Amino acid sequence: MSGDLSFEMRIRRNQLLRGSDWTQIADNNLTAQERAAWSAYRAILRDVPQQPGFPDVAWPVPPSMQSGAGTETGELS
Repeated sequence: MSGDLSFEMRIRRNQLLRGSDWTQIADNNLTAQERAAWSAYRAILRDVPQQPGFPDVAWPVPPSMQSGAGTETGELS
């Protein structure tokens, strides 16, 4: 049971990372502060499996979008 949940949690983590890949490319229209916030969020996502109690963990909250970058193409809701 725990192994299945661990696998599912890693899949979710990978999906969240893929969904935020666009935040790290050079021409994404994010401010330096927004890009740094997304970078920190992605680092926390990568570390999810190392959290105590994994797979029962708290998920990080994605940074809010101040500039609106990415919202026009549906990356974020």
